[in-house]
Amino acid sequence: MLQGILRPGDQQYEELKRAISMQKALTVGEHGQPTTGEGGFALIPQALQNTLAVATAKLEHVQFYRALPKPDETGVVSPFYEYTRQTSLGEDLEPFVDEGGIPLTEQSKFERLYAQTKYVATRRSVTNIMQMATVLSGLSQDAMNAVEIETLNGLTYLLKQVDHALFWGDEDANPLGWNGVFTEIERNPFDNVFDLRGEALTPELVQEHVSHMVGEGHFAIPDALWMPPTVKTDLAKLASQRLTYGLQNSGDVLQLMPNAIATVTDAPVQLKSDIFMKSPVLPSDSAAGENHPETAFSVGVSLSTGGSPGFSGDYLGTYSYKVVAFNAGGHSKPSVAVSNSQVPDSTNNRIVITISPETGVTVNDATYYKVYRTVKGGTGTYYYIGSVKASNTSNGRDPVTFNDDNSWIAGTEKSVLLETKPNVMNFKHVMPPVRIPLARLGLEVPFMIVMFGMPIYETPTKIAVVKNIGRVV
Repeated sequence: MLQGILRPGDQQYEELKRAISMQKALTVGEHGQPTTGEGGFALIPQALQNTLAVATAKLEHVQFYRALPKPDETGVVSPFYEYTRQTSLGEDLEPFVDEGGIPLTEQSKFERLYAQTKYVATRRSVTNIMQMATVLSGLSQDAMNAVEIETLNGLTYLLKQVDHALFWGDEDANPLGWNGVFTEIERNPFDNVFDLRGEALTPELVQEHVSHMVGEGHFAIPDALWMPPTVKTDLAKLASQRLTYGLQNSGDVLQLMPNAIATVTDAPVQLKSDIFMKSPVLPSDSAAGENHPETAFSVGVSLSTGGSPGFSGDYLGTYSYKVVAFNAGGHSKPSVAVSNSQVPDSTNNRIVITISPETGVTVNDATYYKVYRTVKGGTGTYYYIGSVKASNTSNGRDPVTFNDDNSWIAGTEKSVLLETKPNVMNFKHVMPPVRIPLARLGLEVPFMIVMFGMPIYETPTKIAVVKNIGRVV
């Protein structure tokens, strides 16, 4: 009907087409006539599969989530995902027998595992006046209405948070989340954690790590090394004939950047970077979130024995710490900085952080705490070094302790050596991202963007983590 009256390219045609597009976006999920009440329609979720393809193609920073295999979600409707992991082909015995002899019976070993579905979401809204605006978004070259833009903004935000959690998530501290790959591998090591103790990652070390993972006990064929951009930059500085290069478009400048490294595997290991792998730093000095916990706790510092690897050698000195409380409603402002008054020694080589919540406070309990530390000397940037779950057994708050064994050196980075196959690590979508309209309670259009799923570590022995990577000096 529209084309029968006006022709594409006419001003009236384009204006009317935009108006119809805007109306469609503003009434998504409103179909048919209301069955009860007045002026109300059923709210129906809008799938974002097509939007996701567009958004992720524009989100150059969200690399790891996009690269992970995502098996077909058909039939995955349970809040739990069960799977079987093969752990062995049998004992390592001699295969030789006498002529006509009977060989020993060997059996493969399996274990049954499960993963719990996790739920991620963001709530968004657009005011009525913004509904009438058609603007250009940084996510697209096309003009879009405000609802479309905020949908893409919300999806961008959600995937950014998901990508970050795929590295740094800690389910022990935050039961609502999942374990990121750093946490999963480091807490369940199988000779697949390489600690550089502040040394730079070199092409030679990468080759050694790949050779180790290819060998007995792992049998991996790594095809990608994921790292923060700073680590990839340092690898470029340490360039050798083992690196291959590709053109990278940086604005109006084409520059050579290393994209792979030759190893013992048949194909070079691809060098991948993701900005959300970078070591997190202390949030701003203010709290964030609608229902954030209060900074209603004190922080103490002491020394103890048992640190592994512990503070020794060049790491003996004074450090400054800050703590931030988190819950589902946001995070508190950082605590007052505290420092160790005594320097660790060969016996007392562990620094213990004691977090003591105030008693009688009942506003917005903390779910967990994140601990941040400076480099030696106690000044400069505060880097994230770990989390600890809050204890809520007595009056809602009990003291908890965090042991700093210097296993993670503040200011260093981590990388992941991965075989990118579904039977090694994948992301299981129970429900892909969807847009769900909410009831209007004011002069705005509210909606949520939600996604249900979880990372599955089917064969973690084929994944390696390189930790405490320093900079080239």
